[in-house]
Amino acid sequence: MTAPLDEFYHALQPWDGRWFVKLPDAGPRLLTLTQHTALQILRGRTGLTNWDARLLQTIATTEGELSSLQRHYLDRLAREHDERVTA
Repeated sequence: MTAPLDEFYHALQPWDGRWFVKLPDAGPRLLTLTQHTALQILRGRTGLTNWDARLLQTIATTEGELSSLQRHYLDRLAREHDERVTA
């Protein structure tokens, strides 16, 4: 019964720079504005939790449209970290 609580506790801990999601294949690729924004927030690294980092990493590696929930949290994190999101 403690596993979900441990996961929740870990998600709220400050992010230590670890990458949680599978990286895309190496090589040149064009980024969407949302991917670029997510990467910029990750590069700042201040005030992010593990949950924030996992969400931003998912957005940074997702091609195509974001879900409305992903978009909501990206906009919220962008406001908190003074990044601009367009499109």
